Amino acid sequence: MNCVPCFECGEGYTITRENLDRWTDSVNNVLASTDGRHHFKRYLESRNFDESLSTVEFWERCVRIMPTKTDGGDSPPPAPSESLFSFSSSSQGECSTSSSSHHSFNAPTSSSVAKTSQVSENLHRELELLVEFANNYVNLDLAQMRNLYRMMRLTDEAKVIEALLQAKQSAMELLADDYELFREHLLKSQGLLKR
Repeated sequence: MNCVPCFECGEGYTITRENLDRWTDSVNNVLASTDGRHHFKRYLESRNFDESLSTVEFWERCVRIMPTKTDGGDSPPPAPSESLFSFSSSSQGECSTSSSSHHSFNAPTSSSVAKTSQVSENLHRELELLVEFANNYVNLDLAQMRNLYRMMRLTDEAKVIEALLQAKQSAMELLADDYELFREHLLKSQGLLKR
C-alpha cells in the first residue's frame, strides 16, 4: 500500500494513494467515501464555507433516509449529533491509515425496488425535515425546491427514491466549485500540482 502524508490532519496520518487518486477524480467519489467526506468537510471548515458544509450535510441526509439499501452493505452516514438544523463545526470521523475506509453509496434506483410500497409516516416526517433543512440552509434554486416539496406528497417509495437521487445530484452540482478547490488543495499538498 502506497501512502502519502496527510498534512491537514497532522503528523502520523496518511491518505492512501488509491484514495488520493479517487478523491481527485470526482466529487461523487469524495462524497461516497466516509474519509473523503471527512477531509472535504475539514477543508470547507478551514475556509469558512458554511453554506457548502450545509450542502454536504443535506447530501448525507438524503443518503441516510433512503427507504431501501442495495446489496453493497454500506451503511449511510451517521446522524448528526447536534441539533437537527445546525451543522457541526467540528469534523466527524478520523483520518484513516488504511485503504479499507472507502465506502460507496450505491444508490438504489426505482428498478431495484421489487414492488410498490407506501411511504411510511416515519419516512414522510424525515422528508419534511429534509425539505425544511434545505429551505433554511441549502442554496437550491426554485425548481430544485419545488421538486423537494413535490417529494413530500409522494406515496410510492420508488418515486421517493428517484426524488432523493435527484436531490443528491443537485447537492453535488452545488458543491462542484468547492470540490475543484479541494481537489487542487489535495494535489498541491502532495506536490502533484505546482503552487
